[in-house]
Amino acid sequence: MTKSVNKVLILLVALLVCATVVFAACSKDNFKAVQLPQSGTVDSNGGIAVVYGEWLYYVNGYTSNVSADNTYSDDVKTTPRIGSVVRIKLAEIEGLFEINDDKDLSSSEKSEKIAETVRAKAETVVPKIYYSGNTTTTQFTGIYIYDNRIYVTTPNDELTANGDPLTDQLVLMSFDLGGGNRQSHYTFTSNSAQIWLTKDASNKLVAVYLMDNILHTLDVASGVDTVVKAKDSATTNIANTVSGVTWDKSSNSVFFIDEFYALCKLTVGESSYEVICENDTAVNHGDHVEAGSLTYTIKSANKGIVYYTKSDTNENTASGNTILYWADTASKDNVALATNEVSVYGWDKDKLVMVDSYVGELQTYYSICIVDGATNEKTAILAYGDNNSSITINRIEGDILYYTSDTVAYTIDLSTVQAGSHVTGTPYAKSLASATGWAAPDLVTHNGNQYVITISADSVSIVKFNPEDKKNSNSVALTLTAESEEE
Repeated sequence: MTKSVNKVLILLVALLVCATVVFAACSKDNFKAVQLPQSGTVDSNGGIAVVYGEWLYYVNGYTSNVSADNTYSDDVKTTPRIGSVVRIKLAEIEGLFEINDDKDLSSSEKSEKIAETVRAKAETVVPKIYYSGNTTTTQFTGIYIYDNRIYVTTPNDELTANGDPLTDQLVLMSFDLGGGNRQSHYTFTSNSAQIWLTKDASNKLVAVYLMDNILHTLDVASGVDTVVKAKDSATTNIANTVSGVTWDKSSNSVFFIDEFYALCKLTVGESSYEVICENDTAVNHGDHVEAGSLTYTIKSANKGIVYYTKSDTNENTASGNTILYWADTASKDNVALATNEVSVYGWDKDKLVMVDSYVGELQTYYSICIVDGATNEKTAILAYGDNNSSITINRIEGDILYYTSDTVAYTIDLSTVQAGSHVTGTPYAKSLASATGWAAPDLVTHNGNQYVITISADSVSIVKFNPEDKKNSNSVALTLTAESEEE
C-alpha cells in the first residue's frame, strides 16, 4: 500500500513539474497586440525604420547577442527590449526636439524628460528581436512593411534534440501592424544570409537571397524555396558557388558569375536565370567546372544593364580589363568606355558618371561629369568653381545619383540634366555614420522635416537635417526604455 501511495505521489510531483514548465513557457508567449493603425502609405521601406501613415516603426537599438531574450512576451510592455520593434507617431518627434532645445533644462533633465516622453508616446509592436549577421549588403537589412504586415528576421529560438539553441539560423516572421497574427514563413540555415525582400512584377512577395555562395528565390506566402537554375539548359547546372553578385534595385534584378564562369542575370520572382555572356573557355567535367582563359569582372549594374570588364589569358592584348563593356538581355559586349577610368559608374548604356577635378592657382576644384562612351567626352554637370571639396559617388539607382561632398550627402536626378547646363545637388543628410553591423543610418521625412535615424549598441538616435544651412540639429534619443526605480 505504501509503495502505491509513493508511486502516486511521485506521479503527482512529475505532473506538477510538467505543468509548471508548460505554464512558464506559455507565460513567455503571451504578447497582447496593440491597436492596429489607420490605413496608411509606406515610406522608407527596409532598414532601421519604416514610415506607415502617421506612425514611425523602428528597431529599438542594436543587439549583437543572438541568445538574448527573444520570447513573444508581454513583459516588454514594462521592460522594453533592445532589438524589438516599436512605434511612435511622427507628430510626436518634433516635441522631443523642443525638449532638447529648452534652455531652462540641464542636459540630464533633458535626457530624463525625453526618455519619459518616449515611454509615454512609443509602444512595443513586435517583441521579437530583429537580427541579421549580414554586414555586406546592408541596403537590404532591416524591417519591412508589405500588405499591412511587418516582416522581420529573428534568431531561431527552437532547440536541437540535445537542447542546444539554433540561433545560428534566422527565421523570417511577419505580424500585423499591431504585433498580432504572428506567422513564421521560412528558416534560413545561416543568420548571415543576404536577404532581399521585395515584390516581383506580379506583386508577389519574394525573397531573393545569397547563402553559402548559392543564390535562391523564396515565395514568402508558400514558403517554397528554389535554388535558381539557368534557363533553357540541357544540363542541371545549378548556380552553385556564384560570385561577383551585384544587386540592381532599379530593375529588380541580380547579376552574377555562375559556376560555368558566365555572366548572368536573375529577375526577381523567377526561379531560373539568363546567361547574358557565355564563357566557352570553361570546361565542364560533369562533377565540376574548370575555369578557362576568359574572366568576366562585374563593375556595376543599373536599369537592367550590367557593366563589366573581361580578360583572356590566351589573347595577346594590352586591353584586357581596361575596356568597360555593357550588356543587357538583348545585347552584349557593347563598349561603354574604351579608356581605363577607375572610378566610373554606369548610368544608362554608354552614358557613365564620374568625378573630375582640376588644379587651380590656389586650390583643387571638383565636379561630377557625364561621360559619353561613344566619344569619350566629359560634360560637367556641377560647376567646378562651386566645389572645392572632394566628391565621392556613393551609388546610382535608376536616374538618381547619390554622392557626398564635405560630409554632406546629396542627390541629383540625372534625367533632368539639360545639355550644356549645370545643376545643384539636393542635400539630404550630413555626417552619415557607417553601419553598425547590419544597421545603416536610415532617412525619413515628415511635414517637410528630414530626419536621420541611427542605432548603436542599446540606443536609437535621431537628428533633424536642415537642407538650407546643411546642418544637423542636436541628437535626440528615441530609445524606448524601462522606467528607472528612482523615477
